[in-house]
Amino acid sequence: MAAFASHQWPLRVALCRSLTFILCWRRKLINFEDYAVSLIDESEGETSTQIISGRRRSRWSLRSLFLLFSTSFLFLASASLAWAGDDIIDVSVGYYNNNRAHFHIPKIYKPEVYDSFYRVIVDYPSMRPTIWSRSPPINKTSLDIVINGYPKNGTFADVVVNGVTGSRIAGYENGYTVYVEPIRSTPRKILAFKDARENNVVVEIEGSWSIRNQINHGIAQRYMITFSFDKSLNVDYREIDDAVSKFISAMYVGNN
Repeated sequence: MAAFASHQWPLRVALCRSLTFILCWRRKLINFEDYAVSLIDESEGETSTQIISGRRRSRWSLRSLFLLFSTSFLFLASASLAWAGDDIIDVSVGYYNNNRAHFHIPKIYKPEVYDSFYRVIVDYPSMRPTIWSRSPPINKTSLDIVINGYPKNGTFADVVVNGVTGSRIAGYENGYTVYVEPIRSTPRKILAFKDARENNVVVEIEGSWSIRNQINHGIAQRYMITFSFDKSLNVDYREIDDAVSKFISAMYVGNN
């Protein structure tokens, strides 16, 4: 389920269970000693029904099972539209009109929308809208995320890994490839790795002048993610990148 909708599931589950039980009881499909519990699988969004029998056993007709499943399905379908209409901002970003990435962003994230990119700030690890300041300096647990259209000549991560500007491999560290940039005036370390789809990802570890590091991650031919995080966050770079990637992917609609 999408990260931004995960907090709605407890309410949906409770209402779904209550509504299903009441309708079935009023139609005399169950009694107080035989009851049904709807189990919602949050990761896949599927509904299953487990019948728990009390002291007396009763037969369940096809009609009762159909009512249970159809009621649950209709309720969940309507709940899934909670972000529709006025609660959603339709955003498209990109450098070229023939390859713009489209997103449906819940208004609660207060996205800052521009022609070629948009920006949101979330708190980590919840990935919910920040409750702190949105202006620098932002909170230590907040992630500053910028989504651009996919660059025609590749992302910054591609430039580094391909050595376009003279970057070269300096070694390996904790499963990351370490790159250095000989032409850069201020020293920094760049760690590179690939995501599950073989897209290049780089972590820019800035010098003491900066309190935040930055990750650049392009989703090939779709969009580019750039986000910064506080240096004091003791996190695995792959984990935090995966969390941001899934968060953005949940709002992604497609490219035109």
